[in-house]
Amino acid sequence: MWRSENTTSPRASFRSLLLPEFREGREQKRSRRSLRQRKHLYLRLLLLLLSILLVAACDNNMSDQAKCKPYAEIDGLENGACAQPLPDGVVARDAIVDNDPLRTGMSGDNYVSDLPVDVTQDLLARGQEEYTVFCQPCHGAAGYGDGVIVQYGFPAPPSLHSIAVTMLLPGFIFDVISNGFGRMYSYGQEIAVPDRWAVVAYVQALQLSQKASVDSLPDSDREQLPQ
Repeated sequence: MWRSENTTSPRASFRSLLLPEFREGREQKRSRRSLRQRKHLYLRLLLLLLSILLVAACDNNMSDQAKCKPYAEIDGLENGACAQPLPDGVVARDAIVDNDPLRTGMSGDNYVSDLPVDVTQDLLARGQEEYTVFCQPCHGAAGYGDGVIVQYGFPAPPSLHSIAVTMLLPGFIFDVISNGFGRMYSYGQEIAVPDRWAVVAYVQALQLSQKASVDSLPDSDREQLPQ
């Protein structure tokens, strides 16, 4: 059969029609790939620049600041020392003033016989928290002097339910917590003044709980007791 020289096959015609689109799509893919690569490169350069700036900022200025150390000498002050004595009458920002019974547990020369704070459920809950942290290791959870330290050979503290301890005034218990007594050291630095009174209130509630009669309980509590 005679065939013209200009005649092309259907496959070749189809390829010639789609080849520009193939090339355009391939170029778009390359362009997007190149854009992502440039973004990653810029991000790496930015992180490198930030790292250089952070390293450059670390010098001796952080550890060698322009400050006055307590025992250093300084010009311009009367005694030439950085550590100056406090002026007369200075008190701590959270200090309790003009309320000796609350601050010391004493009224004049006598221990207070009543708590100088209102006994609420929140106060007792706070007292239980502080007692559990600071008192229970020695005095035990129920206050019988059987804390965990006794298991390791430490002397057992007196029971909080003994006649002698139950007769102690609240102010005396507060003073023992604040300043220590016998083998017990001071917790004045660890327990704040309001929390010390919370502990005193909880100790009194603990003592009452071990000697309370069933008749003294409200009906709602008596109903929960085993029959």
